[in-house]
Amino acid sequence: DPKAIPVLEAALKDDNREVRRLVAEALEVLKHKEVIPSLLAALKDDELDVRRVVARTLAELGDKSIVPQLIQALEDKDPEVRIIIAKTLGKLGDKQASAALAKLLYDEKNEVRSAVTEALSSVGDSSAVPELIKKLQDNCADVRGYAARALGKLSEATAIQPLIETLKDDSNFVASQGAEALNKLADKNSLPVIIKALQDKHKSVRRWAVKTLGHIGDVKAVAPILELLKDDHESVRRQVVLALGKFNDTSAVPALLEALKDKKYNVRKESANALGKLGDMRAVPP
Repeated sequence: DPKAIPVLEAALKDDNREVRRLVAEALEVLKHKEVIPSLLAALKDDELDVRRVVARTLAELGDKSIVPQLIQALEDKDPEVRIIIAKTLGKLGDKQASAALAKLLYDEKNEVRSAVTEALSSVGDSSAVPELIKKLQDNCADVRGYAARALGKLSEATAIQPLIETLKDDSNFVASQGAEALNKLADKNSLPVIIKALQDKHKSVRRWAVKTLGHIGDVKAVAPILELLKDDHESVRRQVVLALGKFNDTSAVPALLEALKDKKYNVRKESANALGKLGDMRAVPP
């Protein structure tokens, strides 16, 4: 009942912390924006449980007018409050929060840093890219993965080379997020960087580079890709023949014919498929 709001607001100042917490929970259910000033005052409550509930309530209300006050609340001593506020700022998507969020990328708590990287990707401010690139080296895998995801969303070409390094990460989560981000960023403008990655010592990087070049479809990549038909790893060679089938470049036919002799069945099979796609008569025995 809206008529109860003045009573509840007054109760937010009750001497009993349990009363204040229960009142904050009630206001969370009511979701009336007119209580925002009282909630902002309660966000400075001495009791942790009260501040947590108030932070959740403000998050539910989702009012952009309180972004400056939420930015201040990022300094709360409780990590859960900082997480709630960071996520709220991410949902609100106001770029004035970018600088304050970026500072929290160095928070002592892994969970806070993870929440902040996600929030920054939602805010969509490219000024955060340099700091997010640094977070690809964070000691927490979740933070590295979320940073990679954020960089993919922000679509800055300067992140491509650092993201390539994530493909070597021991964490599958980080490597998969890095690959997904790279797939969003890679285009013909990044061709030199990707071609260079064909020579990387890590097979996961070489495999990704071949696959990506196949998707881009620029014939300039055919010659460097052909070199990897001699790669020591079956997964890389298989990716090579898959890519070559997408280029529509018959200069690859001799190499694909040679790949029909590969010791691994999957490579031979995909080589035959690639030759079929190219439709070159040299692939047909006399």
